[in-house]
Amino acid sequence: MKHLITEIRNRIVLITIKLSVLFYIFMSVKSITKAYTILSTLLKKERSININKGGTTIFKKDSRYFSRLHIPGWPSKAFNRLIDNEAKININGEYIGLQFIIIAISSCCPLNCEHCYEWNRLNGKELLNISQLKLLIKKFQDIGVCQIHLSGGEPLTRFDDLVELLKCKDEGTDFWLLTSGYNLNKEMIETLKKVGLTGISISLDHWDSHHHNKFRGNKQSYNWVINAAKNIVANQMPLCLSLCATKEFVSQVNLEKYYILASKLKANFIQILEPRNIGHYHGQNVDLDEIQLKILDEFYLKMNSKIIGKSQPVIVYAGYHQRRNGCFGGGLKHLYVDSLGNMHSCPFCQGSVGNCLEEPIADLIKKLRKTGCHKFPVISKELYKYQ
Repeated sequence: MKHLITEIRNRIVLITIKLSVLFYIFMSVKSITKAYTILSTLLKKERSININKGGTTIFKKDSRYFSRLHIPGWPSKAFNRLIDNEAKININGEYIGLQFIIIAISSCCPLNCEHCYEWNRLNGKELLNISQLKLLIKKFQDIGVCQIHLSGGEPLTRFDDLVELLKCKDEGTDFWLLTSGYNLNKEMIETLKKVGLTGISISLDHWDSHHHNKFRGNKQSYNWVINAAKNIVANQMPLCLSLCATKEFVSQVNLEKYYILASKLKANFIQILEPRNIGHYHGQNVDLDEIQLKILDEFYLKMNSKIIGKSQPVIVYAGYHQRRNGCFGGGLKHLYVDSLGNMHSCPFCQGSVGNCLEEPIADLIKKLRKTGCHKFPVISKELYKYQ
C-alpha cells in the first residue's frame, strides 16, 4: 500500500529518528551519557504505553513520518517540542507542556449521536467567538502543547472559523480535526491542509452503514465518513477512524469486519473508545463487561502484533493501558476544553476546574492534577513524572 513504507526503510527511519532525538537531547544537556540515559528512559516509557509486538509501524505523509496518533510527525518543530518537554521532565521533573489537548470549538451539530459527551451543551448559542478561540489556542501553545485536536459538537459547522484558527497556528504544534465527516468534501480538505491541518480523525461507529447511521442519528453520516476518508488519503494526510465500542458492538466478528473496512479505506489508525455514562449516556449502564473487555484486549494485541501485515492500520486503545498504568489525562499528558472554554480532565471525565479564558492555564492544570482521571488514577508516577 502506498501510504506505508517498506519494512527495511521502516527500520532505517526508526534508527534515524532515534539518532536525531539523541542528538537533540545532547544539545540540551551537553552530555552524551545523560542524553543516552534520557533517550533510554523515553523509549522504555513509550514501550510501556504503546504495545506493538510487531515493532513500530511508520506511515509517510508528504515529507513527514508518523507512528503514533498522539505523537507529532517527524521531522518537525512539533516533534522536537515533544522531545524537549519529555527530556526536561526526566532531567529534573520540570513540567513544560502537554502532549495534546482537545478543544471543542463548537456546540452545534447536525447529528444526534447516541454517546455524545457534549449533549448538555449541544446546539446552544456559540459562546466563544473567533478571537476567544484564537486566545485559547495561543495560551496552550505558549505552555508548549505539541498537538491540538479541534472538536465539537461538530467543528465543521464553523468551517470558516476553523480555517482562521489554523492560520494562526505556530510550527511547534500539530493540529488535528475530530469530526463526524459532516459534508467534508475534497475542496474543504484541500483548504484545511493548505492552512496547516496535520490529520483528521473521523468517527465511524460500525462497519455496517445502517447501524452507524442509527448510532449517529443521521441517514447521511456513513456516506460522509466514506467519502471524507477517501479524500483525506488522496491528500496525503494521516487518517484515523474513531470507534465507540458499545456493548451492542463488541464482538470478534464486528471488530474483524470493522478492521477490514478500515484497511480498505487505508486508515493509518483505529482509535477504540469505551462508552461512559456522561452526556447523552448519563444515568445509563453502558460499561463493558469483563468478557467484552477481554475481547478488546485480545483484538488490540493481535492486530498490533507481527503476525499481521505491515499494510494494516495501527490500533490505539487507551483502555488497555488505563487499566494497567492509569490514565494520563487530567493535565498529565492531555486534557479537554469544552465549548464554553472550561477545562476538564478529558471528554469522558468532566468536571470543570475553571475557565481557560479567565484563569492562568498553569493554575488550572495544577488543579486537574490533584484529581486526575475519575476512573483510572495513575498507578506509577515513574511513567510520567510531574511536579
